[in-house]
Amino acid sequence: MDQRASYPHPASASFPVPEDVPPAAPVAPAQDLAPKAWLALAILTACFAFAFTDRQILNLMVDPMKRDFAVTDKQIGFLMGPAFTITYVLVGLFAGYCADRYNRRNLLLFAGTLWSLATVATAIASNYETMVVTRLIVGASEAFLFPSGMSLVAEMFDRRRLPIATTIYLTAPYIGGGLALIVGGTVIGYTGAMKPILLPIGMMHGWQVAIAIVGVLGAVPILALLAIPEPVRGALAQADDDMRSFGFLEGTGYMLKRWRFFVMFFLGISFVSILLNTVPAWAPTMFTRQYGMSATHVGLIYGILILVIGILAGLCSPAINRLIAKRHFDAPMRTVLIGPMLLIVFGALLLLAPGAGVAMACIALITFGYVVPLPMAGVSLQLATPPRLRGLSAAYYFVIVSVIGVGIGPMLVPFVTDNLLHDEHRLNTAIGMVTIACEIVALALLWCAFRGFSAERRAQGAAV
Repeated sequence: MDQRASYPHPASASFPVPEDVPPAAPVAPAQDLAPKAWLALAILTACFAFAFTDRQILNLMVDPMKRDFAVTDKQIGFLMGPAFTITYVLVGLFAGYCADRYNRRNLLLFAGTLWSLATVATAIASNYETMVVTRLIVGASEAFLFPSGMSLVAEMFDRRRLPIATTIYLTAPYIGGGLALIVGGTVIGYTGAMKPILLPIGMMHGWQVAIAIVGVLGAVPILALLAIPEPVRGALAQADDDMRSFGFLEGTGYMLKRWRFFVMFFLGISFVSILLNTVPAWAPTMFTRQYGMSATHVGLIYGILILVIGILAGLCSPAINRLIAKRHFDAPMRTVLIGPMLLIVFGALLLLAPGAGVAMACIALITFGYVVPLPMAGVSLQLATPPRLRGLSAAYYFVIVSVIGVGIGPMLVPFVTDNLLHDEHRLNTAIGMVTIACEIVALALLWCAFRGFSAERRAQGAAV
């Protein structure tokens, strides 16, 4: 029995489907099919959110890890960055290739199960070296989430609904990051003084309990993936969509030929994403180490801040896009450009922060600044990419973002404090300097990408 399903919108029913694409199921009324697509979106978003919960929860545990495993800030930076990114990058392009050819729901189910097991293994790691190994496995499993998830979202929603659907999916990092800090801070508050627990399969420190909770709870949305049928590829194709099938080399060549958008876009968003990974990684330590706040207090306040500001900024992004779209056909990329401009200003404000309250306000503004461009960045990529190349383009997007954002980002702050400031307590200055420098580069790259995007949209016949 064919388990694939279509999620058509009535507006898309009149567009022809190429011969090499299996026919979609008969079009049902919108009110019958819409809940199916939105339910699938909710499950995909929950899976993505838990993946980020696993990443961000380590941010509250820098000092406990240093104490129990006798490691340095640089080693912690490696654990939060390269240890995850190495396998993510090695597997990422293969994961995107698979997303364009195989059942994406099943890919997510397999990778999600592996992620859950590796996260629980992290919770019982008895030394730094074992945690590095488990983070390598987590990175490999998470490599499948973004390309398969983004490909499914683009397949389930037509162009009119794609911006809001993409925005919802891309709020997952902020939902996951906020919950990581809230849950992690609360658990650490209760277990911080607890002696290590001797288990039949290993030793668990008090702060590792929070990681175990994430691994177990994350299995719930992963199992819920069984409720998502694989949609028919191209069921929502429009008349101007390029429905060719691309091999790996052919797809890579397609993007390199259009380097003015794709290459500049991937690099520019990577420098924005440095802050997505660097600020949450070091802001909690800034508040505990520099301002003397407790981990529980920081987890609660900063967790709520990321949750609220992240979702609010994510929802502002399509609203800003709609306003700009009234006058400009290339509105998504114009919305993206707003982020780096704001971040340069907000980074300068953090340099001048005199106390914890002002620093927290500056971090809130920086969070808003790096969230605003990302939903429309996802939309820009989807609009510029042929439907059967979206898995590979999303893989390139997240691999390059991960190499620069995740792989390099968390190590920049300790580099600045150790080599430029020579003071590990001046974290507000280090974060501010990293913010300003990265966003100047991001603005230059994304301006070039904006010009390339406008050319791509004109070539596609977008109304100018």
